[in-house]
Amino acid sequence: MKRTAAVTLFLIATNVLLARGYAQNIYQCEGLYSQLPCAGGQVRQTPDSRTEEQRRQTSAAASRDARAADALEKERLKQEAKVVQVPPPATPKAGTQPKAKAKPAGPEVFKATNPAAEGEKTAKKKKRKKTAQAAV
Repeated sequence: MKRTAAVTLFLIATNVLLARGYAQNIYQCEGLYSQLPCAGGQVRQTPDSRTEEQRRQTSAAASRDARAADALEKERLKQEAKVVQVPPPATPKAGTQPKAKAKPAGPEVFKATNPAAEGEKTAKKKKRKKTAQAAV
């Protein structure tokens, strides 16, 4: 795992260095510089300031990185091609029943009430009882 991380980090660093080495066209448009062409713009070439030895080292590093990437890809494909043996699910013994799973308790039902309204209901019930007793 550490080897793969080190190789990946090396490849990223090499790509960053290589990206800086390539000369790009720069366009001068009315005093502004851009990587995108514009109407009436002039192309300005950026010089490659690397020496011939640096160019060879960069080329050698790029080819070495490409070989390392190919080797890592082959290794990954081999690992992915391996068959993983998954054991079959356990079967219950004859004459036994599987355990029933307990249902998860659902949320309690919330019912909003008005406390003042509850007090009025009990007061009405008391009045009914008094009138019913008086009628008897």
